[in-house]
Amino acid sequence: MGHNISRARQEAQAERQRLARLAQHVVLGWRLELSPERIVPTPDLLGALQRGQKLLYRCERPDCGRRVEPDLDGLVRAGHGHQTPGWLTHLLQCRHPLGCRLKLSAETYPQGVPLVGYLCDPEALIALRCEGCGLTLTRGVEETIARLIATRRGDGATGVLELGQRVRGPCRRCQGRRFASAVVWASGRTG
Repeated sequence: MGHNISRARQEAQAERQRLARLAQHVVLGWRLELSPERIVPTPDLLGALQRGQKLLYRCERPDCGRRVEPDLDGLVRAGHGHQTPGWLTHLLQCRHPLGCRLKLSAETYPQGVPLVGYLCDPEALIALRCEGCGLTLTRGVEETIARLIATRRGDGATGVLELGQRVRGPCRRCQGRRFASAVVWASGRTG
């Protein structure tokens, strides 16, 4: 006699499987958020270091113009990895008589946003373009991460901009070996 499970149980089982699939891609500096389901960056300095981020603080005072690029590695080694960038803003403030206006102005990824940051966006696709002939191959983010892991060339922490440097073989059309990578959107949106 066959066993029929309810629709609610089937949906719950499918949801658990989907969350398990997402959880396997979580890398250092990122965490799985359940509502809504997505992979998000951890909000502390250690997470920023693990993601390869650079922080830039600038003073918004016209008579100052001070810039600070903190050494995240040194801060984490000193035991401040659990602190947030906001704590660092407070710590770095000067004693200007009219008050300090130092603000976090940029959180950049020199190697590009890690692939895991696009994993939960169904429209995000990864495009690899040969710089010699312009041939472009487009794949889903999860498939790209799976290929990186299978070839031992990276994982979800691989930045989008460095992905082109990790391509092993030559171009199918011109045999070139230089590739550029970018995120494209299935709907054609920009940004």
